[in-house]
Amino acid sequence: MDSSIFAASRRVTDAPTRMFHWLFALCFTGAYLSSESERLQVVHATFGYTMVALLVFRLLYGWLGPRPVQWASLITKLRSGWTWCRSFHNLGDAFKVNWRPGQNFALLLATSGLMVLSAPLLLSGHVLFISTTDFLGEVHEFMANTMLILVFAHLGTLLIFSVLRGTNLALPMWLGRVRGTGPDLIANPRVWLALSLLLLSGGFGLWSAT
Repeated sequence: MDSSIFAASRRVTDAPTRMFHWLFALCFTGAYLSSESERLQVVHATFGYTMVALLVFRLLYGWLGPRPVQWASLITKLRSGWTWCRSFHNLGDAFKVNWRPGQNFALLLATSGLMVLSAPLLLSGHVLFISTTDFLGEVHEFMANTMLILVFAHLGTLLIFSVLRGTNLALPMWLGRVRGTGPDLIANPRVWLALSLLLLSGGFGLWSAT
């Protein structure tokens, strides 16, 4: 890892947001990989219920967290991205436009879509865990596969724009910082809250499994 990023950088993502991101990704991956095994249904459900707990945290954090992760800020960014999209009037505009807002809009759409799709996915999964419903089984599978496609689209977008811009766009969600000078968008990293989220998620997962 290039330690020079800390020499001239600014903090743009707080620790709880990053912890949520990686725990949510881990739970979805674990749930998807264990979905076809009858012996691992308890494990599958544990990952699912932990995703529910993580979503509750993110919902509350969208009101109580720092401004960049608040729901009002998210809605503003989505509106700005849509306005940017509507600024295209013909193909020639693509060669003159600033693509950075488009990159941010695409990444934001993917992450927002994953959280929205999680609601029917987890609700149908809960019902299926306590009963058997063929229709909901199809809904659950469709939502899981759609989320997987969205995950790959998200990763592909990150890779493409990272290559085009010559910088690793995954760094903000890994280190919480980006290269460059300027004020920090996050004044307090809230590491204690991220560690609490990790411990509580693990404890909730173990409780759900029993």
